[in-house]
Amino acid sequence: MKRTLRRGWLLFCLILLIGSLPVSAQAASAPGWTLSTLDGDSITENTYADRTQLLVFYRGSMNGNNAVCYNSRSILQSLGEAYWIDDPDVQVITIEADHGDRDSVAAFKETFAPDLDQVVFAYGGSSLMWSYHGYGSLSFSFCVILQDGEVVETFDGVSDAAEISGHLAEYVDLGDDPNRAQTLVTGQYRQTEARSILGMLNDFRTGDQAWYWNSDNETITSYPPGTLGTLTYDYDLEQIAMQRAAELTIVFSHTRPDNTLCFTATANGTGSCGENIAAGFDSAEEVFFAWREDEDDFSGQGHRRNMLNGSFTSVGLACFDCQGWKYWVQEFGYGNSGAAATAANDGDAQVLVDYDKSVFPGLTPYVPLVPRDGLVEDPDGVWRLYEDNVLQSDYTGLAENENGWWYVFNGALDPDYTGLATNENGTFYVYKGQLADWRTGCEWVNGEYCEFYKGQLTTWKEDAWVGDPGGAGN
Repeated sequence: MKRTLRRGWLLFCLILLIGSLPVSAQAASAPGWTLSTLDGDSITENTYADRTQLLVFYRGSMNGNNAVCYNSRSILQSLGEAYWIDDPDVQVITIEADHGDRDSVAAFKETFAPDLDQVVFAYGGSSLMWSYHGYGSLSFSFCVILQDGEVVETFDGVSDAAEISGHLAEYVDLGDDPNRAQTLVTGQYRQTEARSILGMLNDFRTGDQAWYWNSDNETITSYPPGTLGTLTYDYDLEQIAMQRAAELTIVFSHTRPDNTLCFTATANGTGSCGENIAAGFDSAEEVFFAWREDEDDFSGQGHRRNMLNGSFTSVGLACFDCQGWKYWVQEFGYGNSGAAATAANDGDAQVLVDYDKSVFPGLTPYVPLVPRDGLVEDPDGVWRLYEDNVLQSDYTGLAENENGWWYVFNGALDPDYTGLATNENGTFYVYKGQLADWRTGCEWVNGEYCEFYKGQLTTWKEDAWVGDPGGAGN
């Protein structure tokens, strides 16, 4: 079986580039402010006070044609794809907060968001950002939501406009995202096997192989045995890992099927701070050995550095088996949520996964199962006969619902049928799909002269009815 392993460079870059900024100077509540824009205008906190304002502080520094901050590049690129970007009740203002001037902001926009014309680009916002944020450190991008010029919410570490939607929707009716849907992924969890990796991880961290290459590929960073602490198991991180493992069956990436980064996956308010993924390995020992990357240089040891990261103190693990192909996930945390321990899930699973229809148009959207029993109208407008949610496709005859008795052919109501039909109570006259319980008298049916009483076919014998006139037709 071919084995594939997602290289760790992407995750490493994310960790490196969204690292915290230094602690700010003493902060006060945000004052009134004035900023210059790329269009040559000046704006204040009240310029767009008639709508909800979203301030997005980003780092516009560039190294050649590359952004120094991954999140800053990503947030600008994704804003243009946000379904709410043209909402008249929302005004987005992007503010460069790394001491960039007008020319650098223009270059950043031209490189990463040349068509983002719905947004106001401002600069000179470093001091303003810290006045909104206050004490401590932050990760770009830093967002502020204003209503009537006043702060209602702040949050940081944002890399995708989709992450903003939930915050913004608390204050503005954004409607439904037309590209958002859910699909159902089926497979089996192998959590007993996944959890066995915890011991391997801690042996690795505390043993004599706890080292990795530095970027010069000539020197190494090593940790003498016992230097690194062991990782504790976090059952909230496990829930994140299990969700992500199922999502990998759709797209093997640190970007989720809903087109947001892996770090948007949460469980009970807990989020991951680092992620390793792999696919195609048959056992926990095989995938762990691959994640060790013993023979790789610095560029190929991203997974190894994650596993030896001294800042990580907890981990959650998952294995999801989809048609014999196993997907493996490690989720790392800086602390432990303290979530209660749970039994290992080693059974069949059906996992709902959010996805972006514009990115994955071929996926089948999930439609919640409506309990079906008896004659039920399906979404396509056809009435069908079910028994305990199972379509009775072999049944032809009469079936009842609250509106009467109907003629069913191969499990589906036939509204065009006129003729005879039978059930356990006898034979009956059907007119345009429905039992004609109003019909008493004689009728030519299928070339025969028939007599009916309240829709039921009858014969005379000693002045008595043969058949039960109190049958289905009454």
